[in-house]
Amino acid sequence: MFAETQHNFELFYKSGALPVLLSTAGVSKSQENINRPNGITTHHFLWILDGEGVFESGDLTFVLKEGTGVFFKAHTPHKYYRTTPLFKTAWFTFYG
Repeated sequence: MFAETQHNFELFYKSGALPVLLSTAGVSKSQENINRPNGITTHHFLWILDGEGVFESGDLTFVLKEGTGVFFKAHTPHKYYRTTPLFKTAWFTFYG
């Protein structure tokens, strides 16, 4: 599942709405390995639904086990990858 919103940032920020704007949300039944040396333009929450992987950002490395999650800020270099055959994730990205 994948969904993306269309937005007018200037109107959003001037409206006084909540200080966050959803960009994407989804579930990956077979999460691919991700390497983003420059990060992405949005903040990102990632949850591990099944399986196990590793998250790396700068000098930080930790194991992502089922039931855990990670938050990373926009423009933060990072990568995450599977360490088990099954690596199911859910995520959402947002501005704010």
